[in-house]
Amino acid sequence: MVGRINLDLVKIDLNGRILDIGGGGEGVIGQLKGAQVVAIDLRADELMEAADGDYLKVIMDAKQLKFLDDYFDTITAF
Repeated sequence: MVGRINLDLVKIDLNGRILDIGGGGEGVIGQLKGAQVVAIDLRADELMEAADGDYLKVIMDAKQLKFLDDYFDTITAF
């Protein structure tokens, strides 16, 4: 059985550069951490739907990342 889990993302310590895989939709991590975040999603419409903020939105497949190794300190996926 799967239950509901509530997370207080504000209390999670995310430092340095953050890659948010599937960062479209609500763009929660981008809203919380701003310029630290690069949000990627396969779908342009999902990225367009994400809240505006001081973070980068990129159409990209997480299976074929185009970043240098060790560029990000933290990776999130929701």
